[in-house]
Amino acid sequence: MKFIRPLFSTLAVLMVILTPFFSGASAQTFSDKQRGDIDSLIREYILTHPEVIADSMEQWQKRRETNRDQQQRKTLSSLDSKVYENPMTPISGAAEGTHDLVIVEFFDYQCGYCKKAFSTVLKILETDKKIQVAWKEFPILGPASRIAAVAAMAAKKQGKYFEFHVAIMSLKGRLSEQRIMDAAQKIGLDIPRLNKDMNDPAISAYLEETLRLGQSLGVNGTPAFIIGEHVIPGAIGEDQMRKLIKLARAKQK
Repeated sequence: MKFIRPLFSTLAVLMVILTPFFSGASAQTFSDKQRGDIDSLIREYILTHPEVIADSMEQWQKRRETNRDQQQRKTLSSLDSKVYENPMTPISGAAEGTHDLVIVEFFDYQCGYCKKAFSTVLKILETDKKIQVAWKEFPILGPASRIAAVAAMAAKKQGKYFEFHVAIMSLKGRLSEQRIMDAAQKIGLDIPRLNKDMNDPAISAYLEETLRLGQSLGVNGTPAFIIGEHVIPGAIGEDQMRKLIKLARAKQK
């Protein structure tokens, strides 16, 4: 309503101002002078009432965000099995059958915001024993990101995905293949086996599928979270994450 009132007033005023021009124009076109006068009147009104433009832009942005959220929810519903049921997706948290909510995170190991958000996710896992986190590898920040993602999926074959995830997320600065392998060795991974498993075509296919999944959901950066029916871009704080978890649980009842 905040937008409708000023817009209605604007249109009403402009109609009163412009009626003399339109009433005499009927089927003929305006002269250059008439067009200039109309432009001047509109410009003067907008300059006098700039809040109309601000209000209209605010409402346009709200409608755009609402439409985007509705489309994301629709897409999320149609891709539900790929989001939550892919057996290759690493899962941490509550044991299967004891959880009531799954948080999905799309991330890149070289993303500073992902590392910042990781501490929040860890707090949630430590304090909420009914939460699972599904880790969606989303390597978009260069070759080293891809190597880290492939190594992480290979580490999963040795039952050490989460340990590897923590180790790489704890590294500061840019990654390199050497740093990634050093971290893998420190957590006790069998390096020859890791190298062999990293060549598994199933891992490459899974990562490509995850990239397509994220793109379908409108994920164009990292981190991005799915909590309930919401796709949330960016690193969110603990309070906001807990509010979204509470909202998701309430809608499940």
